[in-house]
Amino acid sequence: MWIAFTLLAAWFQSMRTAYQNSLSKQEGTLHATLARSLFGLPFVFFYGVGCWFFFGDVALPNTTNFYLIAAIGAVAQVLATYLMLLLFKIFSFTSGSLFAKTEALLTGLSIKQLFRTISSSFRS
Repeated sequence: MWIAFTLLAAWFQSMRTAYQNSLSKQEGTLHATLARSLFGLPFVFFYGVGCWFFFGDVALPNTTNFYLIAAIGAVAQVLATYLMLLLFKIFSFTSGSLFAKTEALLTGLSIKQLFRTISSSFRS
């Protein structure tokens, strides 16, 4: 059953990305990025309410560091969406989709290389 849900989710994600591609051509990259970000807000709200209903109160760390990291993550998500849509405009839908599907791998490899570079600078 999970295979069917995975395939369905991949299909919906591909359809959403294709729609964003056409929206960015009609309205511009910034407008398509804003539409994607605002469209997700109700889902985030209902997900949070559902988690609160099923799991109860969650104690979030009330530190500046926590909110700073959360803000950086939010800005990075919006920036990544903008860059993906810009990539669709510059190259093609296929290259943008390829980048979107491999972004976790590319991020992991970049972080690994960064740590490798930092650790080698401490050794020498």
